[in-house]
Amino acid sequence: MSSLDNLWQVCNGQNNFNKFSIALFDQHFLDFYFSPAWSIEKIKRALALNLSENNPNNNCWKIYSLTIREFDFTNYVNSCNRDQHGKLDLKNDEQIVAFYDSLNKVFRVYDFVNKRAVIIIQEDYIFNEWELHSPLREFFHIWALKNNALLIHSGIVSKNGVAILLPGAGGSGKSTTTISCLQHNLQTTGDDYNLIFKTEASFKVCTLYSNVKLKNPKPQRKSFDFPIMQGWESENLEYAEKTIFYPPLNSTIWDKSNPKLTGILCPYIASPQPVQPEIITMKSVELINRLAVSSIMQSPFMAKEYLAMSVALAKQMKIAYLHLSTDIKANVECIEEWL
Repeated sequence: MSSLDNLWQVCNGQNNFNKFSIALFDQHFLDFYFSPAWSIEKIKRALALNLSENNPNNNCWKIYSLTIREFDFTNYVNSCNRDQHGKLDLKNDEQIVAFYDSLNKVFRVYDFVNKRAVIIIQEDYIFNEWELHSPLREFFHIWALKNNALLIHSGIVSKNGVAILLPGAGGSGKSTTTISCLQHNLQTTGDDYNLIFKTEASFKVCTLYSNVKLKNPKPQRKSFDFPIMQGWESENLEYAEKTIFYPPLNSTIWDKSNPKLTGILCPYIASPQPVQPEIITMKSVELINRLAVSSIMQSPFMAKEYLAMSVALAKQMKIAYLHLSTDIKANVECIEEWL
């Protein structure tokens, strides 16, 4: 594989794209071009808080989404060795990262020099739920690391321009804890994935996705009823055992100020749950391991860069475990004390 010129020519030659732009931190503009096979409305809905009608920056990233009908990539894939994650060995093209998912026949290429990317699927491709409700997660993971940032599997709770990160894998309690705080007049930038940018003096948080997610109740799982969620549009995904909620874009729950991150609380639920929440000392290495499990394992590329940024983040934060109790209000009060 010596060149991907033909691939970019195909992208530039398409005239049936659905195009939209987003702006992150009001300075990073990205243009997206989707072919009709993609669920464009669901993807735009998930990114709605960042949609931008006007993109003043011609030197921005361009992300193309095609179908196999429009481009045959087998010559590229078959001529390259691949590692266990499907990453292609491009040899002389060190600034281009390409992956091939042989199970689903999905091809992804990221060109960091020319700020362009392409994702190619089959016409009959069945999207995973996270590809629609946390779309382009892999792209944002890699893009963030190239822009002095981290995409962290986490919830965010904020107040008065200050934020606390709640990292964790699925089922750790980060979404329930985040929504509990919203019920008590705190704000958020997201309950599942958040962009953390490193500035000269601090770390700032940026909303990426415009939805919140809750696990569906089971006989052994407590059901939570939050009045603040009344009227929110929702989509019940029984096969994924979760419900996706879409708060209004103008809701006061969204913190659009890019709050400063000052602390990291790692929620966990033990059995039996205590009556009152408990803050437990945490070592930096434990935090790094937790961030790796909840984020890198889902996008295991550029892991060294991710860990290096995580170490820099941990050094500037106060960190601890939050042992969640059965008293939701007490959990919120405990978090507020940290803000």
